[in-house]
Amino acid sequence: MEIPKIIHQSHKGPESTIPERELKIRSKLLMNHADWEYKYWTDEDNRKLITDHYPWFLKTYDQYAYPIQRADVARYFYMHKYGGVYLDLDMFSLQPMDELFQRINDNEAQFLVNVTGHKSVVLFEEYPIAYGAQKSIYNAILASERGADFWMLCFYMLAQEQKLQNYEDIGMENTVFRTTGPRFLHSAANAHINMSYLKNLCILPYFYTNPVCLRVKGSDNQLVLFNKYNIKSLFQKANLDGGWLLVPKDYQTKELLADSYFMHLSARTWSHER
Repeated sequence: MEIPKIIHQSHKGPESTIPERELKIRSKLLMNHADWEYKYWTDEDNRKLITDHYPWFLKTYDQYAYPIQRADVARYFYMHKYGGVYLDLDMFSLQPMDELFQRINDNEAQFLVNVTGHKSVVLFEEYPIAYGAQKSIYNAILASERGADFWMLCFYMLAQEQKLQNYEDIGMENTVFRTTGPRFLHSAANAHINMSYLKNLCILPYFYTNPVCLRVKGSDNQLVLFNKYNIKSLFQKANLDGGWLLVPKDYQTKELLADSYFMHLSARTWSHER
């Protein structure tokens, strides 16, 4: 696996329009990856990428109802055209990711899906059991070699999805998740895995890129930190009635998050856009 050392990030307009919170998050990312090339994409850049290099997809691209759908799709084209790593602007870097890719190359990481041969695409679970129970794969972080076959399969499935389906009656969030977002990516990955001649992607569990917490049963101020592969004992301690919580600062230590390279400080601002 030879992932180019290129970081891709995108926002609607020029870098001057990035919110202050995301600028601070990005500064840590760039500090931890000073030897990586950095590519910043605007909505205008995204459409130009499709127009210049994938004109056959432009009609599909322009037909999406929501801006986030085009933003989702554009990141898949970054991966195919250039390779590297795509990261949402709210992905907080805990440590350089070079070591993670070395561990994946050496088969010293833990995997939800692995291949014995060459790996060209690395995908990630967002939350504990999200891959199996929620049928979703994180698209806030993607890693790929340039020109990987998986992305061409995605492009075909995206075009077919747009032609055949109408999700207007299920709301914006479900529409996005199913047509271009995490549930779409899960469907594409499964289709790829089931094609025996194409198996060259791997999927890693949540804790590498998004450790999270739940409250301890019967407590309002104690937390269960989900930071490892085997999570049965963690769920047994946790209050399952609440939602996932961000890891607080006093838990963000090298000892507790030794296997975590990012945290997703998601604000879900896209869900308010029309």
